[in-house]
Amino acid sequence: MQAAGDLFAERVRVTADLRTLSEATRAISPEAVIAWAEAHVGLLERFIAAHQGPEYSTSRFVAKEEIAEWKRVVAGEIPFVDENCSYVRLDPKDHLAIFGPLECTPT
Repeated sequence: MQAAGDLFAERVRVTADLRTLSEATRAISPEAVIAWAEAHVGLLERFIAAHQGPEYSTSRFVAKEEIAEWKRVVAGEIPFVDENCSYVRLDPKDHLAIFGPLECTPT
């Protein structure tokens, strides 16, 4: 198991890589970044629709905040959204249908 410091350093590296990739992609294909952001908005809207009980009020609030941030990505104000997976757990089937399989290679 990785130490917390190692995991934090990995997160910093991956976040920097994502920022670079998002900015580079926007420079050559802004429509791809817009589609990526709009797909996230759709996933979050489905999440909100599926979680209407009072026990999900915080999760819905966080999802709405993330939607606002993804709209900032669409507008070109920020390169990506740092998602809160503690409160918003998207349906893996929906995610797979939109983005395809997640391929991770441990470092």
